[in-house]
Amino acid sequence: MRVEIYCEVSTRGVDPSLIKRSLEPDNIDLPEGMSLDIRYSDEKVMINLKCSTDKILTCRSTIDEILMLIDSILKSLERQERNQPDSS
Repeated sequence: MRVEIYCEVSTRGVDPSLIKRSLEPDNIDLPEGMSLDIRYSDEKVMINLKCSTDKILTCRSTIDEILMLIDSILKSLERQERNQPDSS
């Protein structure tokens, strides 16, 4: 049996391709039996994580880590945007 977790995260005006590219290095060493697909469109990032039920806790930890990373990326980019001098 397999578990599938699907999430859509609003990027709150941040270019979603930046978030996808920031997460790509984390996709390399996934545990055996787990697959991760990250896509983006408009102002959202879509995450699809699949794993076997015997890895359910690992699956939960992985999606939790991905969502925390996205939150951190968004906060950093928003903070950077606020700190840039106004060019007008």
